[in-house]
Amino acid sequence: NISGGTDKVKYFASFGYFNQQGITRTYKYRDANTSSDYNRFNFRTNFDIEVFKNLTISISSAGQFSRTGGPGTQSYLDGGSNDVNDMNARYTTLMKFIYEANPMISPGLINGHLIDGFEAPSGSIQQLLNQKHNSQTGGQNAINNLLRSGRGILDESLLDNTIRIEHNMDYLTENLNIHATVSYQDDYSKYTQLRTNLPTYKVMRNEQNPNELDYYASYRESSGTFESWGYSNWNKLYIEAGIDWNQSFRNHNVSVLFLGKASKYTMPGDDYHVSSGIMGFVGRVTYNYADRYMAEINVGYNGTEQFREGKRFGLFPAYSVGWVPTLEKWFPKNRILTFFKIRGSYGEVGNDRLASGTRRFYYLPSTYNLDQAGYHLGQVVGSTPAAYYSGATEGNIGNPDITWERARKYDVGIEVKFVDDRLSIEYDYFYEKRDNIL
Repeated sequence: NISGGTDKVKYFASFGYFNQQGITRTYKYRDANTSSDYNRFNFRTNFDIEVFKNLTISISSAGQFSRTGGPGTQSYLDGGSNDVNDMNARYTTLMKFIYEANPMISPGLINGHLIDGFEAPSGSIQQLLNQKHNSQTGGQNAINNLLRSGRGILDESLLDNTIRIEHNMDYLTENLNIHATVSYQDDYSKYTQLRTNLPTYKVMRNEQNPNELDYYASYRESSGTFESWGYSNWNKLYIEAGIDWNQSFRNHNVSVLFLGKASKYTMPGDDYHVSSGIMGFVGRVTYNYADRYMAEINVGYNGTEQFREGKRFGLFPAYSVGWVPTLEKWFPKNRILTFFKIRGSYGEVGNDRLASGTRRFYYLPSTYNLDQAGYHLGQVVGSTPAAYYSGATEGNIGNPDITWERARKYDVGIEVKFVDDRLSIEYDYFYEKRDNIL
């Protein structure tokens, strides 16, 4: 960490590196590498600049770059997937190979040869046994599969940049501020599969001297780099601007906030190729008198592109009150009951993510699904079928009436402290009801 600066400019910088080894030890056969490891670099920088007496600009940037390496997830790992984060498909399958290993080939490596099977002299009883036990189903060679699975590498990077401007307007009234924030995040990941040219052998006992082993070339793995899966990228832009004020006079404490915000989320390659967005306004007023009586009002007015015009915006209010009887003048001071608070709240929140999966825009119909099961139309000439026409199925019917799923939440609670605040009890009664569920 590095920090410093002057009265006008302050800075902070942080740099980090992290390395961790995995559960498979490094073993090399020719150019095959079975090691698992994780490396991460990260940084953060903050700059606070006082441009004028009442104008401050804050700039922050953070990033994280990581690489995860380990045994590959090619089809050699029976049942495995191409997801490098699928630990079940990777390590559980490796363990299954170990349990299913045929004792005759389970050593995997014999005298520097990678063994994928064994043979016996033609016509011998041992050959018949070999044919039974040499099957790759129920007779796996764990080391062979581990080395031939290649190496999977997942590269990930995340950048987060924020600029905030704050202007103090004490020249109008004390503690009046306006501020604006712009934030941009970008995430990128790519999975790469590396395969190495590996020769494998079959082993057989020498017919003249059974104590000697003969090796016969069986297969040679093709090498290459494959980047055809595991790529993803997204970015998010967030903007907000607001004004806030707080003031205290005698025992009265008041604060007011008004905020506008909007965000845009883009993920190239998704099903719709359309960015998603949400925007809204937030208003909040708080009041307390001598920390004895408390009240708060919040109002959110939010809009989303998930619904049709006229249904996109919703109003979501929230209210809360509190009372502390132990601060009343008439409450007897004692060391047994030292604090007692009663509070209650009611609020509404909205949800525009109406169902799981990737589908959006439920208000639009998807009339037909093309290229479905088709048919041959016309006469068959000899063995040549008639022309084939792909079919279509009826799709989803749009629902133009859907709007925000709404949750109404109620809460009543008490907080009590006893014996000079050394024992505390908190109790809440909570109730939530949702409607407009898709």
